[in-house]
Amino acid sequence: MTITNYKHLQEPIRIKIASGYLQHEMRKIFPRIRDKEIWKKIDREVKNLSNNTTMAPVRDFWNLVDSICFGLKLKNLVPRLTSQNIKWSKEKVKIDDLYMGAKRDFKCLEKLDIEMPNGRDVKDFLFNKRNLDILKFAKNDSLKNSKKTFDRNLFPIIIGPKNQKMVVYDGNRRFIKSVLEGKVGMVAYKATVIKQPMFYNYWIPTSRILDLVTHANLLLENNDRSGAKVLSQSLGYMLRNSEVGKLEFYTKIMNHTSVPGGEFILKEVEKIIGN
Repeated sequence: MTITNYKHLQEPIRIKIASGYLQHEMRKIFPRIRDKEIWKKIDREVKNLSNNTTMAPVRDFWNLVDSICFGLKLKNLVPRLTSQNIKWSKEKVKIDDLYMGAKRDFKCLEKLDIEMPNGRDVKDFLFNKRNLDILKFAKNDSLKNSKKTFDRNLFPIIIGPKNQKMVVYDGNRRFIKSVLEGKVGMVAYKATVIKQPMFYNYWIPTSRILDLVTHANLLLENNDRSGAKVLSQSLGYMLRNSEVGKLEFYTKIMNHTSVPGGEFILKEVEKIIGN
């Protein structure tokens, strides 16, 4: 079995969502590039990343997506984008039915006394006659943020279930912008759980596996077997519901990495994953 056998990791819609996310973030990484033709070229290259012959198939693509998603932006999107038990679709959704995933990032909502507001809550708050100053600030702030980079407002937001709500995983700024513009709906990539467990056979970044193995080994070198055991078993729990993660662990990490404490780590991992 090789990574390329896991077809769900290569589904066109998953690749499209991930590529769109990278294109969106690239605009923030390079805010001074404003030339439309340059962005056409960059977007084309990003769109073709999954077929880039200089990169290892599947592995390098999802590792790159995670490096931006989690490594740079601290968003743990990749497990959702790659779980075999999550189906993705592109839909127009009602703004009122969506819940914000990062309200604390928006100063205009500081006085909204709801931890996770939905579109109706945000609309009622911002357009309340008592909040005219806040509405003015929100509109100016939205315009200011939009102008910080080349246009990134047309990318669909990414949404899905969390705590029995349909939550904005990525795109809260665009969500608020749509509310301010009086829109009823917006285009989104929507996650639907088709089977339990929700997170199953999802991509676990190779670097994250290696990080736990490396740190467990450092603890062994420091004569801290109990700490190494905890880290190794934590890795086991991380791998337990991901066949592709186990494949990376055995074929990419344990077979290609010099791990003096490898036998100890492997034994503790397998206590959890059941091998």
